[in-house]
Amino acid sequence: MIVERYECIEEQELKFFQGLSVLQTGAGSKVSYVGIESFGSSIFHFQNLFSDQREDSDLKIAKVTPGGYKGKNLLNVDLSGKGARARVIGLAPMAAREFQDSEVKIVHNESHTESSILYRSALKNKAHHIFTGNLRIPNSCKDVNAIQINNNLLLNRTSRAESIPKLEVYAENVKCEHGATVGEIDEEQLFYLASRGIDEDEARRMIVDGFLGQVIGEIESNSIQEELFRLIARKVEGAI
Repeated sequence: MIVERYECIEEQELKFFQGLSVLQTGAGSKVSYVGIESFGSSIFHFQNLFSDQREDSDLKIAKVTPGGYKGKNLLNVDLSGKGARARVIGLAPMAAREFQDSEVKIVHNESHTESSILYRSALKNKAHHIFTGNLRIPNSCKDVNAIQINNNLLLNRTSRAESIPKLEVYAENVKCEHGATVGEIDEEQLFYLASRGIDEDEARRMIVDGFLGQVIGEIESNSIQEELFRLIARKVEGAI
């Protein structure tokens, strides 16, 4: 597992950050990458990640983007070898007036390849998140499976989420799916938990943990999972 961290605390003079990461997976390799950002609420940040996969390689990318004043994350995934598989998961717990634009671009350049995206955000106060999923399958490719899912949980009426799926599919004999949701905490879930003796604040925290925990659970490190649950508690679960 590769773990990459970017951090800039509020007190530092730095106001702009730009990062670049490149992943190249060899034939038959299996790689897991986790990228975690931690920026103060005054930081402008822009990040690029490029990956290129050879035949029968397996890549999982986990991106955690919890802060910064305004940010853009661009993930570019090229499936260049037959049998290559890519899984992209993302987590965006945001608060205050934070803005994040997350874009994932996946290009299937070979047949018999698979890709999937699961990106989730939990937004508090006036936070604003945009997710764009770009998928491209040229007409030379066959037997391709691709899916992209984006789910957003609004914790205040003033928070915003936008989901933009883009599919360019020029090939036949492929299977592609996409889905997106934007919603608030379900009152029926709150009622059910209240009927079990759980107060409303704790019930809301449990719902947020469960919602984002489905993404966190895919990260193959108990210590990182625990760190991310603490981050969520600090970032979005206070007085929701």
